Amino acid sequence: MAKTAWKVIQGVPPSVPMLNARLALIAAGHMTAVKAYVDTMPGIDGEQARAYLEYAQNVRRDHWLVEGIRQVLELAHADIDALFLTAAAIA
Repeated sequence: MAKTAWKVIQGVPPSVPMLNARLALIAAGHMTAVKAYVDTMPGIDGEQARAYLEYAQNVRRDHWLVEGIRQVLELAHADIDALFLTAAAIA
């Protein structure tokens, strides 16, 4: 997958704990679609995406998988920012 640069938006954390990100996705009703997307990704990109989703301690806002998920779920950049803000607020 192509890597994309993403500018930092004021107040949106550049990374959040992966557990928090997953909890934010669950709360927003997106986790099932994210898992389906990652599970169907072929080749090395798929292997890397599954490893990242399963084992990463943190998720970066500018990671290529975040952008791929945004596109597949047809979310706006602001929607991803809101998910990162939600994830950052989870204690």
